[in-house]
Amino acid sequence: MTLGHLSCTLRRRAASALAACAALLALGCGDVQAPLPQPLPPNIDIRSTPAYGDTVAPDSARTLVLEFSRPMEPYSLLLLRRISFLLPVSVDALEGHWNDDRTRVEFRLLDFPVQPGATYEAVFAGLRTADGELYNRSPYAVLYDVDGVPDLLPMSPHARLASREFCRRIGKTSGTCNVQIVMHSASVGLDSMALETRCASCANPERRDLFRRLGDQVQWLGFDIYAKSGALQRSVRWRQPPGIFALPPRQGATLGSAVQTAPDGTTLEQWSARLAGTDSPGQLVVASVVPIQVQFTRSWVVEIESRIAVPGSVPEHRLERWWLYPGVGLVRRETRLEREGDAAPRIEIDSYAPDVSLVSER
Repeated sequence: MTLGHLSCTLRRRAASALAACAALLALGCGDVQAPLPQPLPPNIDIRSTPAYGDTVAPDSARTLVLEFSRPMEPYSLLLLRRISFLLPVSVDALEGHWNDDRTRVEFRLLDFPVQPGATYEAVFAGLRTADGELYNRSPYAVLYDVDGVPDLLPMSPHARLASREFCRRIGKTSGTCNVQIVMHSASVGLDSMALETRCASCANPERRDLFRRLGDQVQWLGFDIYAKSGALQRSVRWRQPPGIFALPPRQGATLGSAVQTAPDGTTLEQWSARLAGTDSPGQLVVASVVPIQVQFTRSWVVEIESRIAVPGSVPEHRLERWWLYPGVGLVRRETRLEREGDAAPRIEIDSYAPDVSLVSER
């Protein structure tokens, strides 16, 4: 072999070795690795009490405290991305109560009772120091649970939330409301509650449903139908009130009912109520000019299937889903109503639209 041939062979072998090495590196077999990027240390140390993820007793949840390592701009806390409904309706001042050097703020939950079994959360999107420096770990989240059994359908509704406006969409899940309805709840004795559905622009009659808590179970006593004039058209009372849910709530728990006929002749032909778990429906509202996602955090969902025959009309088959929020009650309801002879089922979605004044500065 000549010197020229040897040189050429060595070059080919070197090129082949380099190609093999490149292939191995591409497969992740190389020994040399670039260091992974490390997150910057926080430019503001923040401590919340209760701490994120804590479960606390109701008496320990009457204040939320945030402590900062640097003086803060108080109004930066009003730039929220998301907040649970119970937090803004409970605090006496959304801007909080600050110490003199602006390193500690206390939110006092005095305007609405702290709710056992509820989750309180807030996501702050624009925290910044007094000299204008933004928090570099934004957003900052607060989330804690309150111990105890949630009151999912209060028999003594709080006066502040006794009347709530709902957006009703017919046959659609989003977009503009077809009509606005008002749900008004009121105590009927110590253990019972009436929930009236009012709609000034609806063609359908107005309705009042009656509920009772007996031991650990919430039951449906019956309902009244009123004409637009206010005259009572029908009053149904079940001899054996069907259960809606039992407390404490347990996912998958189901309550049924035997076939029964009310004194007026209305027959409950089918009934099943099942706790399907928790969900957090939300509404986008504008508070302090900035849109905020208000969450009904960890509401319990009840799935109800019923078939009711009213004398003189065809039976109604209903599939309903109720979202029940601790201390408030119904905040969302989906209804699918089928009657024999109808061309298609009627689908209604009612969602509670919080009043902006409830989540803006007071």
